[in-house]
Amino acid sequence: MINVKEFLEAVNIADVVTASGVELKHDKACCPFHSERTPSFSVSRRKNIFKCFGCGIGGDAIKYIELYFGLDFKGAVQWISDQFGLGVKIGGGTERESREKRAENGIERVLNKIYMQRFKHAEGALIARFRELHSIINEYHPPRGTDICDFPSEYVNALNEIDRIEYYCDVMATGTMEDKKDLLANEGVKSIEHRYYSAS
Repeated sequence: MINVKEFLEAVNIADVVTASGVELKHDKACCPFHSERTPSFSVSRRKNIFKCFGCGIGGDAIKYIELYFGLDFKGAVQWISDQFGLGVKIGGGTERESREKRAENGIERVLNKIYMQRFKHAEGALIARFRELHSIINEYHPPRGTDICDFPSEYVNALNEIDRIEYYCDVMATGTMEDKKDLLANEGVKSIEHRYYSAS
């Protein structure tokens, strides 16, 4: 059984976050747990913790690795130990198994970075579409007494679509990794991405 307090004191949260593949600038970064453009994720070297003021996630180095790689407590401890040479062995695995696990974690880290880029790409297109719809709705003021059947089709379509796009934006901002992956496969989102980035 490891002494968790001593184990955490042996590593700094900033080094752990950097080792996971997240680039810190002045101890801040765009949160790896939700898509954003302005960094709200930060680490405190003194307290040895991380905190995202956008989605509210926070904790110590073990918690960070659990969340980032989807590991349990033991797996996170082993990952940190392997990365920083702390000599902790959990579960009595062989050296070959340990190497294989490190390789799996490396592949998962790369895949996570790829997904984060895809999430940002999709979110950018969705936000642009939301702003476009919002502009259409705000700029049209139906004359008093106008029947809804006489509203411009562009205006009606914008009214019908904007709630759905706002929901998609919310998923990209605060949804789980699986929710965001499902959204990437959505044909409507793909179409918006294609239209937005083809025109730019």
